Amino acid sequence: MSNSSSPHDYFAAYPNFIPEPHLPLLENFNRLANAQGWRKKRCHKERQIYLLGQYTIHLGEISTGKLQKWQNLCRELRVDPIPTSITKCKKVLKTNVHVNIIDLMDSRRWGTVVTTFRSRKALVEYTRSSEKTFPLRQAKKDELLEILLRHIR
Repeated sequence: MSNSSSPHDYFAAYPNFIPEPHLPLLENFNRLANAQGWRKKRCHKERQIYLLGQYTIHLGEISTGKLQKWQNLCRELRVDPIPTSITKCKKVLKTNVHVNIIDLMDSRRWGTVVTTFRSRKALVEYTRSSEKTFPLRQAKKDELLEILLRHIR
């Protein structure tokens, strides 16, 4: 988990904007985008930059980590029993765990339990309705993101 000031590093470039730590990541971003009057293309680009930065802060260390980091993620996502190898952790996360990546980052910010879904279909429905999607191109460049990523369209 990161310290409480880290999530706001992106916002430092906008001194007149004060993020609210109790709001979800995307709500703070959307507030900034509205305040800046960004059009769709700029908003999309900035959203990607913002989410990648948040990923690095909250989850980035797992991909390069040792078995313990993968096992801790499995614990966090309520995998039982906890796998005994990185390969087994990756397999169970890829096949049995359905979690929204943005919600996972928010839960780490707040120290709360993240919602997991019983099926890929339930995750897809939630992700579509909440519009909490992670940049696809970037997700495919990172091992952990690729494991947690589910096809939404």
